[in-house]
Amino acid sequence: MGAVTVTRGSTRGKRLPPEQRRAHLIDAAIAVFGRLPVDQVSADDIAAEAGVSRALFYRYFSSAAEAFVAATETAVDGLVERLTTPSEGTLAEQLRTALGEFLRFAETHEPSVVALLRNGSVMATPDTTALIDRVRRTAVDEILARAGVTEPSAMTLMTLRSWVATVEVGTLSWLRERHLTAAELAAWLTDQFIAMSAATAAHDASMAGVADR
Repeated sequence: MGAVTVTRGSTRGKRLPPEQRRAHLIDAAIAVFGRLPVDQVSADDIAAEAGVSRALFYRYFSSAAEAFVAATETAVDGLVERLTTPSEGTLAEQLRTALGEFLRFAETHEPSVVALLRNGSVMATPDTTALIDRVRRTAVDEILARAGVTEPSAMTLMTLRSWVATVEVGTLSWLRERHLTAAELAAWLTDQFIAMSAATAAHDASMAGVADR
């Protein structure tokens, strides 16, 4: 279920229904976590960003950490939706398309995605770990399904998980530096998948030609 988007500036000093106020606080949390390491963020920081009192913040969240979990869930929902968008062509072509959607979402929702990719391991709570693992698991499962692989070997899984890690690092670097266009990054990441698959195919025949399926 997608999050309700609320413009922070339009809510200062206004009474909002509970669902909109919670969404407003999540938006504020996303903005703060996009700027600061999560362990440096306090409830006061989020309340100040939202233009509300500390007491109002605590009506919806017990801590900044709980707000981070909610912000992470918002980012994860959007990323999973982009990763699972159907497309046509070979696996490599489908990956390039999915990466394009993924990067467009990351660019549009930069604070939440930066917070997710940069801070997820810092929090290391069962809730955030499960949410981040959901994105990684979805990416791997989508590739296997589109390649028609029903019983992946240990080496295949290791290859796909390593590639997903490359996507995470590449995306965070791109959001920080913008040294490539989104299309260039999507093409490079696709080529990384092809190269890693070919390297694995030398040891595991089930990966042979997987990018062309």
